[in-house]
Amino acid sequence: MKRLIIALLIALVIVVFAIINSTSTPINFILFKIELPLSLLFIVLLLLGVLLAMFYSVPELKKKNETIEKQAARIKELENQHR
Repeated sequence: MKRLIIALLIALVIVVFAIINSTSTPINFILFKIELPLSLLFIVLLLLGVLLAMFYSVPELKKKNETIEKQAARIKELENQHR
């Protein structure tokens, strides 16, 4: 129930943000120009940031998981020797 309330509050903040920032903003790239609502631009950039963070954290997470697996195997080995 607590998660639902938090999710609804976050959704409400996003909706209010989108309504307040609905003004179109021109975006100029090298070869083309587009206009997007400011709120959509922020959301797209936020999602790109999240994806980049996930992309760069995956190798570190794999490395930590390998270390944990090696340590768990070593613990089992030591437990078996102790018996």
